[in-house]
Amino acid sequence: MNRTVQEARDGEGIALLAVTRRGCRQLDRLRRAWPRADAFVPSKFAGETRQAMEDGAGRLIPYQGPLRSWLKSTFHRYRGWVMWVAVGAAVRTLAPLLRGKKEDPAVVAVDEGSRHAVSLLSAHRGGANRLTREVSHLLGARPVITTASEVQETLAVDELDRDRGWVPGDDTGMTRLSAAVINGETIGVVQESGEEDWLPEEEAQSGRWLRFSSFREALSAPERAEAWLVITHRLPTGEERRLCSKGAVYHPRSLCLGIGCSRGTSADELESLIRDVMSRYRLAFDSIRSLSSITLKSDEPGLLELAERHGWPLHFYEAGALNRLPIPQPSDVVYRVTGSRGVSQPAALLSAGTDRLLVEKEKSRNATLSIAVYGGGAEINTRSGGMDHEDDVADRTRQPGPGGV
Repeated sequence: MNRTVQEARDGEGIALLAVTRRGCRQLDRLRRAWPRADAFVPSKFAGETRQAMEDGAGRLIPYQGPLRSWLKSTFHRYRGWVMWVAVGAAVRTLAPLLRGKKEDPAVVAVDEGSRHAVSLLSAHRGGANRLTREVSHLLGARPVITTASEVQETLAVDELDRDRGWVPGDDTGMTRLSAAVINGETIGVVQESGEEDWLPEEEAQSGRWLRFSSFREALSAPERAEAWLVITHRLPTGEERRLCSKGAVYHPRSLCLGIGCSRGTSADELESLIRDVMSRYRLAFDSIRSLSSITLKSDEPGLLELAERHGWPLHFYEAGALNRLPIPQPSDVVYRVTGSRGVSQPAALLSAGTDRLLVEKEKSRNATLSIAVYGGGAEINTRSGGMDHEDDVADRTRQPGPGGV
Protein backbone atom coordinates (compact mmCIF):
# COMPACT_ATOMS: atom_id res chain seq x y z
CA MET A 1 0.00 0.00 0.00
CA ASN A 2 1.18 3.52 -0.74
CA ARG A 3 1.63 5.02 2.72
CA THR A 4 1.56 8.62 1.53
CA VAL A 5 -1.61 10.65 1.91
CA GLN A 6 -1.66 12.73 -1.28
CA GLU A 7 -5.10 14.21 -0.68
CA ALA A 8 -7.95 12.74 1.33
CA ARG A 9 -10.62 13.68 -1.24
CA ASP A 10 -13.58 11.45 -0.33
CA GLY A 11 -11.75 9.76 2.53
CA GLU A 12 -10.72 6.58 0.72
CA GLY A 13 -7.89 4.88 2.60
CA ILE A 14 -8.50 7.02 5.70
CA ALA A 15 -9.64 5.74 9.11
CA LEU A 16 -11.49 7.88 11.64
CA LEU A 17 -11.36 6.95 15.33
CA ALA A 18 -13.27 8.27 18.34
CA VAL A 19 -13.26 7.07 21.96
CA THR A 20 -15.98 9.24 23.52
CA ARG A 21 -19.57 10.26 22.72
CA ARG A 22 -18.49 13.83 21.95
CA GLY A 23 -15.68 12.55 19.77
CA CYS A 24 -18.19 10.47 17.80
CA ARG A 25 -20.21 13.60 17.08
CA GLN A 26 -17.14 15.34 15.72
CA LEU A 27 -16.26 12.23 13.73
CA ASP A 28 -19.69 12.40 12.06
CA ARG A 29 -18.91 15.92 10.83
CA LEU A 30 -15.89 14.68 8.94
CA ARG A 31 -17.74 11.67 7.54
CA ARG A 32 -20.08 14.01 5.69
CA ALA A 33 -17.09 15.28 3.72
CA TRP A 34 -15.39 11.88 3.49
CA PRO A 35 -18.08 9.27 2.76
CA ARG A 36 -15.52 6.59 1.89
CA ALA A 37 -13.61 6.82 5.16
CA ASP A 38 -13.99 3.95 7.64
CA ALA A 39 -15.16 5.05 11.09
CA PHE A 40 -14.18 3.21 14.29
CA VAL A 41 -16.40 4.02 17.29
CA PRO A 42 -17.04 2.39 20.69
CA SER A 43 -19.83 -0.19 20.48
CA LYS A 44 -21.92 1.63 23.09
CA PHE A 45 -22.03 4.76 20.90
CA ALA A 46 -22.50 3.04 17.54
CA GLY A 47 -26.27 3.53 17.64
CA GLU A 48 -25.79 7.28 18.00
CA THR A 49 -23.42 7.51 15.06
CA ARG A 50 -24.37 7.94 11.42
CA GLN A 51 -24.38 4.75 9.39
CA ALA A 52 -22.39 4.58 6.15
CA MET A 53 -23.11 7.45 3.79
CA GLU A 54 -25.55 6.48 1.04
CA ASP A 55 -23.18 7.65 -1.70
CA GLY A 56 -20.06 6.16 -0.16
CA ALA A 57 -18.51 2.87 0.79
CA GLY A 58 -17.11 3.88 4.16
CA ARG A 59 -17.94 1.47 6.97
CA LEU A 60 -19.07 2.11 10.51
CA ILE A 61 -17.03 -0.32 12.63
CA PRO A 62 -17.94 -0.67 16.32
CA TYR A 63 -15.13 -1.81 18.61
CA GLN A 64 -14.78 -3.06 22.17
CA GLY A 65 -11.85 -3.31 24.52
CA PRO A 66 -8.54 -1.40 24.69
CA LEU A 67 -7.49 0.38 21.49
CA ARG A 68 -4.08 -1.26 21.37
CA SER A 69 -5.54 -4.77 21.34
CA TRP A 70 -7.32 -4.35 17.99
CA LEU A 71 -5.24 -1.55 16.45
CA LYS A 72 -2.29 -3.94 16.27
CA SER A 73 -3.85 -5.74 13.31
CA THR A 74 -5.56 -2.69 11.80
CA PHE A 75 -3.23 0.28 12.11
CA HIS A 76 -1.10 -0.29 8.99
CA ARG A 77 -4.05 -1.12 6.72
CA TYR A 78 -4.80 2.57 6.22
CA ARG A 79 -2.85 5.43 4.66
CA GLY A 80 -3.91 7.81 7.39
CA TRP A 81 -5.75 8.08 10.70
CA VAL A 82 -7.70 10.95 12.21
CA MET A 83 -8.16 10.31 15.93
CA TRP A 84 -10.29 12.20 18.45
CA VAL A 85 -7.86 11.15 21.16
CA ALA A 86 -5.63 13.18 23.50
CA VAL A 87 -2.07 13.42 22.19
CA GLY A 88 -0.58 11.71 25.24
CA ALA A 89 -3.01 8.79 25.01
CA ALA A 90 -2.38 8.46 21.28
CA VAL A 91 1.39 8.36 21.80
CA ARG A 92 1.17 5.66 24.48
CA THR A 93 -1.24 3.60 22.38
CA LEU A 94 0.63 3.80 19.08
CA ALA A 95 4.25 3.61 20.27
CA PRO A 96 4.44 -0.23 20.31
CA LEU A 97 2.89 -0.40 16.82
CA LEU A 98 5.36 1.83 14.97
CA ARG A 99 7.65 0.35 12.30
CA GLY A 100 9.39 3.39 10.81
CA LYS A 101 8.71 6.48 8.72
CA LYS A 102 8.65 4.51 5.46
CA GLU A 103 5.83 2.25 6.64
CA ASP A 104 3.80 4.09 9.27
CA PRO A 105 0.59 5.85 8.18
CA ALA A 106 -0.11 9.51 8.80
CA VAL A 107 -1.78 10.26 12.14
CA VAL A 108 -3.67 13.41 13.09
CA ALA A 109 -4.90 13.89 16.67
CA VAL A 110 -7.96 16.12 17.17
CA ASP A 111 -9.41 17.35 20.47
CA GLU A 112 -13.06 16.60 21.34
CA GLY A 113 -14.16 20.10 20.42
CA SER A 114 -12.33 19.97 17.09
CA ARG A 115 -10.51 23.19 18.01
CA HIS A 116 -7.02 21.86 17.27
CA ALA A 117 -5.73 19.24 14.83
CA VAL A 118 -2.21 18.02 15.57
CA SER A 119 0.10 16.45 12.98
CA LEU A 120 1.33 13.59 15.15
CA LEU A 121 3.04 10.95 13.01
CA SER A 122 4.62 10.68 9.54
CA ALA A 123 4.42 14.41 9.00
CA HIS A 124 6.36 14.53 5.74
CA ARG A 125 6.84 11.04 4.35
CA GLY A 126 3.32 9.91 5.24
CA GLY A 127 1.64 13.22 4.48
CA ALA A 128 0.31 13.97 7.97
CA ASN A 129 1.02 17.69 7.64
CA ARG A 130 -1.11 17.87 4.51
CA LEU A 131 -3.83 15.74 6.10
CA THR A 132 -3.80 18.02 9.16
CA ARG A 133 -4.42 21.08 7.01
CA GLU A 134 -7.29 19.35 5.22
CA VAL A 135 -8.91 18.18 8.48
CA SER A 136 -8.53 21.67 9.93
CA HIS A 137 -10.17 23.23 6.89
CA LEU A 138 -13.16 20.87 7.06
CA LEU A 139 -13.67 21.15 10.83
CA GLY A 140 -12.71 24.78 11.31
CA ALA A 141 -9.87 23.67 13.59
CA ARG A 142 -6.45 25.23 14.07
CA PRO A 143 -3.68 23.12 12.49
CA VAL A 144 -0.79 22.38 14.83
CA ILE A 145 2.33 21.49 12.82
CA THR A 146 5.68 21.33 14.57
CA THR A 147 8.11 20.15 11.88
CA ALA A 148 11.00 22.59 11.46
CA SER A 149 10.68 23.00 7.69
CA GLU A 150 7.09 24.24 8.09
CA VAL A 151 7.94 26.51 11.00
CA GLN A 152 10.91 28.03 9.14
CA GLU A 153 9.16 27.80 5.75
CA THR A 154 12.09 25.97 4.19
CA LEU A 155 12.05 23.17 1.61
CA ALA A 156 11.00 19.78 3.01
CA VAL A 157 13.44 17.59 1.08
CA ASP A 158 11.86 14.39 2.37
CA GLU A 159 8.57 15.35 0.67
CA LEU A 160 9.91 15.57 -2.89
CA ASP A 161 8.71 12.05 -3.67
CA ARG A 162 5.15 12.93 -2.68
CA ASP A 163 5.07 16.33 -4.37
CA ARG A 164 6.82 15.26 -7.59
CA GLY A 165 6.13 11.57 -7.86
CA TRP A 166 9.85 10.86 -7.61
CA VAL A 167 10.92 7.56 -6.06
CA PRO A 168 13.37 7.58 -3.13
CA GLY A 169 16.62 5.74 -3.76
CA ASP A 170 19.40 5.65 -1.18
CA ASP A 171 18.16 7.88 1.63
CA THR A 172 20.53 6.85 4.40
CA GLY A 173 21.70 10.45 4.65
CA MET A 174 18.22 12.03 4.60
CA THR A 175 18.45 13.13 8.23
CA ARG A 176 21.76 14.84 7.50
CA LEU A 177 20.31 16.53 4.41
CA SER A 178 17.17 17.70 6.20
CA ALA A 179 19.21 19.09 9.08
CA ALA A 180 21.51 20.96 6.69
CA VAL A 181 18.52 22.56 4.97
CA ILE A 182 16.91 23.58 8.26
CA ASN A 183 20.19 24.96 9.65
CA GLY A 184 20.87 27.09 6.58
CA GLU A 185 23.97 25.18 5.47
CA THR A 186 25.25 24.79 1.90
CA ILE A 187 23.57 22.03 -0.12
CA GLY A 188 25.04 20.42 -3.24
CA VAL A 189 22.54 19.27 -5.87
CA VAL A 190 23.31 16.85 -8.69
CA GLN A 191 20.37 16.75 -11.10
CA GLU A 192 20.69 14.66 -14.25
CA SER A 193 16.99 14.47 -15.11
CA GLY A 194 13.52 15.30 -13.84
CA GLU A 195 11.57 18.50 -13.33
CA GLU A 196 13.77 21.44 -12.40
CA ASP A 197 11.20 23.73 -10.77
CA TRP A 198 11.19 21.95 -7.40
CA LEU A 199 13.31 24.56 -5.59
CA PRO A 200 11.32 27.59 -4.37
CA GLU A 201 12.50 30.90 -5.83
CA GLU A 202 13.55 32.34 -2.47
CA GLU A 203 15.68 29.27 -1.78
CA ALA A 204 17.21 29.37 -5.26
CA GLN A 205 18.27 32.97 -4.71
CA SER A 206 19.76 32.29 -1.28
CA GLY A 207 23.10 31.24 -2.76
CA ARG A 208 23.37 28.15 -0.59
CA TRP A 209 22.20 25.64 -3.20
CA LEU A 210 25.08 24.58 -5.48
CA ARG A 211 23.55 22.97 -8.57
CA PHE A 212 25.39 20.61 -10.92
CA SER A 213 24.09 18.87 -14.05
CA SER A 214 26.27 15.77 -13.63
CA PHE A 215 28.32 13.84 -11.09
CA ARG A 216 31.47 14.63 -13.07
CA GLU A 217 30.86 18.34 -12.64
CA ALA A 218 30.07 17.95 -8.94
CA LEU A 219 33.09 15.75 -8.21
CA SER A 220 35.46 18.20 -9.89
CA ALA A 221 34.15 21.13 -7.84
CA PRO A 222 35.72 22.17 -4.52
CA GLU A 223 34.24 20.34 -1.53
CA ARG A 224 31.93 23.05 -0.23
CA ALA A 225 28.60 21.35 0.43
CA GLU A 226 27.57 20.08 3.85
CA ALA A 227 25.05 17.66 2.35
CA TRP A 228 23.93 16.47 -1.08
CA LEU A 229 20.67 15.95 -2.93
CA VAL A 230 20.97 13.70 -5.99
CA ILE A 231 18.22 13.54 -8.63
CA THR A 232 19.03 10.98 -11.29
CA HIS A 233 17.67 8.19 -13.48
CA ARG A 234 20.89 6.25 -12.93
CA LEU A 235 22.24 4.03 -10.16
CA PRO A 236 25.29 5.86 -8.80
CA THR A 237 28.61 4.00 -8.63
CA GLY A 238 32.06 4.47 -7.10
CA GLU A 239 32.85 8.05 -6.18
CA GLU A 240 29.29 9.05 -7.02
CA ARG A 241 28.06 7.00 -4.08
CA ARG A 242 30.33 8.97 -1.77
CA LEU A 243 28.28 12.07 -2.48
CA CYS A 244 25.05 10.12 -2.11
CA SER A 245 26.06 8.92 1.36
CA LYS A 246 26.05 12.55 2.49
CA GLY A 247 22.41 13.05 1.60
CA ALA A 248 19.66 11.40 -0.38
CA VAL A 249 18.89 10.14 -3.88
CA TYR A 250 15.63 10.52 -5.80
CA HIS A 251 14.76 8.80 -9.06
CA PRO A 252 12.41 10.95 -11.19
CA ARG A 253 10.03 9.31 -13.64
CA SER A 254 12.10 10.26 -16.67
CA LEU A 255 12.92 7.16 -18.75
CA CYS A 256 10.76 6.68 -21.85
CA LEU A 257 10.98 3.14 -23.24
CA GLY A 258 10.30 2.43 -26.90
CA ILE A 259 9.45 -1.20 -27.65
CA GLY A 260 9.16 -3.20 -30.86
CA CYS A 261 8.14 -6.85 -30.68
CA SER A 262 6.95 -9.82 -32.68
CA ARG A 263 3.31 -10.80 -32.44
CA GLY A 264 2.70 -12.94 -29.36
CA THR A 265 5.76 -11.80 -27.38
CA SER A 266 5.03 -12.42 -23.70
CA ALA A 267 5.02 -9.80 -20.98
CA ASP A 268 7.64 -11.82 -19.13
CA GLU A 269 10.06 -11.68 -22.09
CA LEU A 270 9.55 -7.94 -22.41
CA GLU A 271 10.11 -7.40 -18.69
CA SER A 272 13.20 -9.61 -18.73
CA LEU A 273 14.66 -7.53 -21.57
CA ILE A 274 13.91 -4.28 -19.75
CA ARG A 275 15.39 -5.43 -16.45
CA ASP A 276 18.50 -6.84 -18.15
CA VAL A 277 19.16 -3.62 -20.07
CA MET A 278 18.46 -1.41 -17.04
CA SER A 279 20.87 -3.48 -14.97
CA ARG A 280 23.67 -3.45 -17.55
CA TYR A 281 23.44 0.29 -18.09
CA ARG A 282 22.87 0.91 -14.37
CA LEU A 283 19.56 2.67 -14.88
CA ALA A 284 16.93 2.94 -12.15
CA PHE A 285 13.89 0.76 -12.79
CA ASP A 286 11.88 3.19 -10.66
CA SER A 287 12.65 5.96 -13.17
CA ILE A 288 10.58 4.37 -15.94
CA ARG A 289 8.03 6.94 -17.09
CA SER A 290 6.21 5.20 -19.95
CA LEU A 291 6.22 2.57 -22.68
CA SER A 292 5.60 3.33 -26.35
CA SER A 293 5.29 1.47 -29.62
CA ILE A 294 3.65 1.59 -33.05
CA THR A 295 -0.15 1.68 -33.43
CA LEU A 296 -0.06 -1.82 -34.93
CA LYS A 297 0.83 -3.05 -31.44
CA SER A 298 -2.05 -1.35 -29.66
CA ASP A 299 -3.70 -4.75 -29.11
CA GLU A 300 -0.52 -6.70 -28.31
CA PRO A 301 -1.43 -8.75 -25.18
CA GLY A 302 2.09 -8.96 -23.75
CA LEU A 303 2.67 -5.22 -24.09
CA LEU A 304 -0.69 -4.38 -22.55
CA GLU A 305 -0.12 -6.81 -19.69
CA LEU A 306 3.31 -5.37 -18.93
CA ALA A 307 2.01 -1.80 -18.82
CA GLU A 308 -0.88 -2.85 -16.57
CA ARG A 309 1.45 -4.84 -14.32
CA HIS A 310 3.52 -1.77 -13.45
CA GLY A 311 0.97 0.99 -13.99
CA TRP A 312 2.97 2.51 -16.86
CA PRO A 313 1.25 4.73 -19.44
CA LEU A 314 1.41 3.16 -22.90
CA HIS A 315 1.65 5.43 -25.97
CA PHE A 316 1.14 4.38 -29.59
CA TYR A 317 2.30 6.23 -32.71
CA GLU A 318 1.33 5.94 -36.36
CA ALA A 319 4.02 4.74 -38.79
CA GLY A 320 3.99 8.15 -40.48
CA ALA A 321 4.90 9.90 -37.24
CA LEU A 322 7.69 7.41 -36.52
CA ASN A 323 9.15 7.84 -40.03
CA ARG A 324 9.54 11.60 -39.58
CA LEU A 325 12.38 11.08 -37.11
CA PRO A 326 15.93 10.24 -38.26
CA ILE A 327 17.14 7.17 -36.35
CA PRO A 328 20.57 5.53 -36.01
CA GLN A 329 19.55 2.06 -37.15
CA PRO A 330 16.72 2.07 -39.76
CA SER A 331 15.51 -1.38 -40.88
CA ASP A 332 14.11 -2.37 -44.28
CA VAL A 333 12.73 -5.56 -42.72
CA VAL A 334 10.76 -3.61 -40.13
CA TYR A 335 9.55 -1.24 -42.86
CA ARG A 336 8.11 -4.09 -44.92
CA VAL A 337 6.17 -5.39 -41.90
CA THR A 338 5.08 -2.17 -40.19
CA GLY A 339 5.48 0.65 -42.69
CA SER A 340 8.04 2.28 -40.38
CA ARG A 341 11.86 2.24 -40.67
CA GLY A 342 12.00 1.53 -36.97
CA VAL A 343 9.76 1.19 -33.94
CA SER A 344 11.61 1.20 -30.63
CA GLN A 345 13.97 4.08 -31.46
CA PRO A 346 11.53 6.67 -32.86
CA ALA A 347 8.85 5.67 -30.33
CA ALA A 348 11.24 6.36 -27.46
CA LEU A 349 12.27 9.70 -28.98
CA LEU A 350 8.69 10.83 -29.59
CA SER A 351 7.51 9.94 -26.10
CA ALA A 352 10.54 11.67 -24.53
CA GLY A 353 10.28 14.80 -26.66
CA THR A 354 13.99 14.71 -27.44
CA ASP A 355 16.31 13.93 -30.35
CA ARG A 356 18.82 11.86 -28.36
CA LEU A 357 18.68 8.24 -27.33
CA LEU A 358 20.04 7.13 -24.00
CA VAL A 359 20.19 3.49 -25.14
CA GLU A 360 20.04 3.10 -28.94
CA LYS A 361 18.75 -0.44 -29.28
CA GLU A 362 18.98 -3.69 -27.35
CA LYS A 363 17.36 -6.96 -28.38
CA SER A 364 15.92 -10.17 -27.01
CA ARG A 365 14.72 -13.06 -29.15
CA ASN A 366 11.44 -11.36 -30.07
CA ALA A 367 11.73 -7.73 -29.00
CA THR A 368 13.79 -4.55 -29.25
CA LEU A 369 14.17 -1.83 -26.64
CA SER A 370 15.34 1.78 -26.92
CA ILE A 371 15.44 4.32 -24.09
CA ALA A 372 15.35 8.12 -24.05
CA VAL A 373 15.30 10.61 -21.19
CA TYR A 374 12.21 12.79 -20.98
CA GLY A 375 13.30 16.23 -22.17
CA GLY A 376 16.87 15.06 -22.87
CA GLY A 377 19.74 13.84 -20.70
CA ALA A 378 23.18 12.26 -20.60
CA GLU A 379 23.88 10.03 -23.60
CA ILE A 380 25.05 6.44 -23.35
CA ASN A 381 27.54 5.08 -25.85
CA THR A 382 25.86 1.78 -26.71
CA ARG A 383 29.01 0.23 -28.16
CA SER A 384 30.86 0.35 -24.86
CA GLY A 385 28.00 0.61 -22.40
CA GLY A 386 29.75 3.62 -20.88
CA MET A 387 28.31 6.99 -19.88
CA ASP A 388 29.11 10.12 -21.86
CA HIS A 389 28.01 13.12 -19.75
CA GLU A 390 27.51 15.85 -21.90
CA ASP A 391 3.94 18.06 -33.94
CA ASP A 392 2.91 15.11 -34.74
CA VAL A 393 2.89 12.90 -31.71
CA ALA A 394 0.78 10.16 -30.21
CA ASP A 395 -1.94 8.61 -32.26
CA ARG A 396 -3.42 7.18 -29.08
CA THR A 397 -2.46 7.02 -25.42
CA ARG A 398 -3.57 4.04 -23.36
CA GLN A 399 -3.58 4.69 -19.63
CA PRO A 400 -3.49 1.57 -17.43
CA GLY A 401 -5.70 1.17 -14.41
CA PRO A 402 -4.99 2.41 -10.87
CA GLY A 403 -1.38 3.28 -10.17
CA GLY A 404 -0.62 4.90 -13.52
CA VAL A 405 2.14 7.47 -13.40
